Amino acid sequence: MATVAEQLELSLHGHETAGETTDLFVAGPSFASGDVALVLGMAAGALAHLPVYLHGSELPTGPSCPVLDPTASIQISDDLIRIYQSRIDALINQLGKNVYLEFDPLREPCVNCVYDAVRKRSKGIYVPGGPRPFPRGRRCPYCKGAGFLETAVETCIKCLLKWNAADAANFGVSVSDTRGIVRLKTYLDHAPGIMRATTALVHRDVAGVMTLRVKRIRGPYPVGLRQDRYCVSFWELVDG
Repeated sequence: MATVAEQLELSLHGHETAGETTDLFVAGPSFASGDVALVLGMAAGALAHLPVYLHGSELPTGPSCPVLDPTASIQISDDLIRIYQSRIDALINQLGKNVYLEFDPLREPCVNCVYDAVRKRSKGIYVPGGPRPFPRGRRCPYCKGAGFLETAVETCIKCLLKWNAADAANFGVSVSDTRGIVRLKTYLDHAPGIMRATTALVHRDVAGVMTLRVKRIRGPYPVGLRQDRYCVSFWELVDG
């Protein structure tokens, strides 16, 4: 729909760009025969090639991605993609293992002793009012002489685990013995946390029986059909 069909002066950064009859269109096709047609939200047919200038320079047009081939003998529909994603989601949510991503701990000064900034440890001097009094020169019983307290930072995610994954070499994992290598597959949303994690505790539910701590060696890499909805990463067993 045409919202302006009379004389309109259009200025950008103080420079007048149009001083003649101008048609302004918002979210609609333009079939006007005016000198300049401005269309927002939709290409204006033959006017789609109209160049855009910013600060006197024409904005470059980036490469366009290929569209789906409508003439292919096999057509993979959006419904089929959704079915695939729903099945993978179900595998992760219902059969996935609890994996704890472990990050660098938070450090806070010990409230029970004086910290030695030079030697990076406790001075062995009790701070009045602290929770665990101790004689001067002895090790602080509250922080074990470290001079600071650490708070573990971790988060739990669901992952599909595959030990000794045969496709590790396809992702650049060059190890002669793949025993102790585990592949984690989870949602792409967890990729930032995976990249920041120092280690991970896999099979968290059996931590009372055995501790399986791993360190990331490759990934995460985005994977999926048409849409990269998931990611895979490879980890090496360091404790277990």
